Amino acid sequence: MTIPTGVLDARLTAKIDTIGVSRTSHREIERFHESTKFKWTTALRQFLRAQTYNISRGALAAASAHAKRYRHFPQEPLAPARHCPEALDDMLAMRRSPRKMRSQAVSRQTLSDVLGNALGRGHADPVTQFPDIVFHLAPYPSAGARYPVETYILLPEPTEDSVAVYHYAAVENMLTRISRVPGKAVELAFCLGEGQLATLGFLAVFTATFQRSTEKYGARGYRFCLLEAGHAAQNLCLRVVPEGLQGLAWGGFVDDRVNDLLRIDGVVETVVHCVLIGAAAES
Repeated sequence: MTIPTGVLDARLTAKIDTIGVSRTSHREIERFHESTKFKWTTALRQFLRAQTYNISRGALAAASAHAKRYRHFPQEPLAPARHCPEALDDMLAMRRSPRKMRSQAVSRQTLSDVLGNALGRGHADPVTQFPDIVFHLAPYPSAGARYPVETYILLPEPTEDSVAVYHYAAVENMLTRISRVPGKAVELAFCLGEGQLATLGFLAVFTATFQRSTEKYGARGYRFCLLEAGHAAQNLCLRVVPEGLQGLAWGGFVDDRVNDLLRIDGVVETVVHCVLIGAAAES
């Protein structure tokens, strides 16, 4: 007997609801989308607001300094990132999202090559009307060069059953060690399977400091933060390929637990994206 599609969908939905998985309210999605739209009724005000930031010396100076720094934590400057001879077309063709990885140590030089080229803000760009104000640009788009996204690197230490947590300073191409946490805490925070952490070279976690973007673009800035995290993650996923690695974009993390691991408050700054990096296991 053939069950009509509508009836089958209803039965499946009812079954899902019985195991405690609630469906997302369309109203919530619509409310978010509506509140972050640019509209003709407010376009002029939004345009003038953005333009004010483009001509204000104080606003430009503040934006040029948008980069988090941990001045009282152990800092580890990385060696200069080496140029990658691999053609972009080849990286695109070889990029995969492996569900299974195998253990492969990642050297500091490899970290520098990957992070420095994919995420580093090494291009100095003085402001035309205020040459003493210099923006440090990244190789991915950031609305208004506000750079609300920060990057944290989690390096497993298998022999110690722990994970070292670093902040990546993109302007200086430098790691700052924030803490060391139990491997089990990382597995729980990122909902990793048993033994999965030991197969990873490192985890890259992207956070957003929303106000850097929303103070110029209003609610629309929230979207820009998410877009920027995606741009940065794609750069990373491509740049690891020549190193014999692959990146798996990972959305299954418990936000508050990850925020706790990174020692951020989850309000001013919060996790928005993650990429698991490792060598793809043989299929």
